[in-house]
Amino acid sequence: MANRGRHGTARKSVTLAIGDIEDWMRGQLEEQLLDFAHGIIEDATLFGEDRMKEIIETAITRTGAERAATSGGHPGRIDSGNMIDDIQSNIDLFGGSRVEGSWGWELGLEIYYLYQEYGTADIEGMMALQQSYVEAREMMLERLSNAGLKVS
Repeated sequence: MANRGRHGTARKSVTLAIGDIEDWMRGQLEEQLLDFAHGIIEDATLFGEDRMKEIIETAITRTGAERAATSGGHPGRIDSGNMIDDIQSNIDLFGGSRVEGSWGWELGLEIYYLYQEYGTADIEGMMALQQSYVEAREMMLERLSNAGLKVS
């Protein structure tokens, strides 16, 4: 009978450092969180921009009603269309940890727009920017709540 004595080992091993997995998972989670936040902010921002334009388009004024009656124009606050055309939105990422969406008049801001927005002694303010903000914020909070996050 042959001698079957044991002589050393013939083994291989695999090693995985938990820290490496944690770093990878943290990176994946951060990317997913950022994508989630970006999607919600993008939706809220575009909704806010569209809603602001809609409010302006439907804000009927005495002057607009007179214009519509005499020339067949739009009874709202649209005369040249510049006030709506100058509404823009942006989505910005700050340091990979914060997403911010904004809309309104940035370039080409005319003082006339502010008179229409906030009003004067003779012009009732349309409050399109403020109202669109309130509605967009509510939409954002609802989306967060639907995702299971507690919001207030």
